[in-house]
Amino acid sequence: MARFIIEAGAKMVRGRADTNGENRIYVSVTDFGGEPITDLTEQNFKIYTIDVARGGSAVEIKKVGSIVKSINSQHGFYWMTIVPAENRKWVRGFYTFGLTVEKGVDKGQTLVQLNIF
Repeated sequence: MARFIIEAGAKMVRGRADTNGENRIYVSVTDFGGEPITDLTEQNFKIYTIDVARGGSAVEIKKVGSIVKSINSQHGFYWMTIVPAENRKWVRGFYTFGLTVEKGVDKGQTLVQLNIF
C-alpha cells in the first residue's frame, strides 16, 4: 500500500448563501515521492461533511475532472464540483470537509474548508 499526498483548496463559484449552486474544490494528488497521480476518476474521490454552518447540510460531489496543463501532459491536478445534498441550499458560514482519494490499495486524505457568504 502506498500513501497519496493530497492537498486541496475550495472556491465559492455559483453556490452562494440561499442557493444550491455549484462550488469547486481543487485537488493535487501525488505519491509519497512527489510524482503526480494522473489517472483518477470520480470514483476515486469521496467527500465527508465534518462541520457545516448552522442550518447547513451535507454536500455531494457532482462532477470531477482533471486539470490538463497542455494537450498531452497531466500533472495530478483535479477539480470537483460540490453541491448541497438532497437539493438543499447553502447557508452563510464555514464548512469543513474531509476529502479522501483511493485507488486500489493506495490512499490519502486531507481537510478542506469553504466559506459561504
